[in-house]
Order: sequence, then structure tokens, then C-alpha cells
Amino acid sequence: MHTLQGKLSQCLEALLNLEKTARVAQDVTACKAACSAIVEVCYKAKDWKQLEEQIVLLAKRRGQLKQVNSVIGLCGCRGRSFAGVGF
Repeated sequence: MHTLQGKLSQCLEALLNLEKTARVAQDVTACKAACSAIVEVCYKAKDWKQLEEQIVLLAKRRGQLKQVNSVIGLCGCRGRSFAGVGF
């Protein structure tokens, strides 16, 4: 279990770095893909506490693009990836 949690933490750290880079560059497509992947990884790991924490963290980002917040909400509600959805 600790190994799985460690891998989840490493994966989330890498995805959060990608999300930050995309957000700062205002790259909507890359940012949506990174946020969607973050939610999807937590969902697949069935780590509901981490899923909730990541959704709250991503949604509260001051510089987060509105289109990305829509995807975060949809992914969190449905528990799957929406990276290809054009909002």
C-alpha cells in the first residue's frame, strides 16, 4: 500500500508541475489535460481524500482559466477524463 501511495504522490507531483507550467503559459489545452489527468489518477487509485483535496486545490488557483475549472468540475463529478472536451 505504501508503494502505491508513493507512486501516486510522485505522479501527482509531476502532473501538478505540468499544470503549473501550462497555467502560467495560459495554454488551455495542456492545462485541461493536466487537470483531467490529476483527477483521473486519484479516481483510479480510489483515493477519495486525495481526489477531493486535488479538486479543491485546482479550483482555488487564482490564475486558473475558467475553461479548466469547468473540466475540473466535470471530471470530479463523473470521475473520468475530459481532456478531449472542447469547452
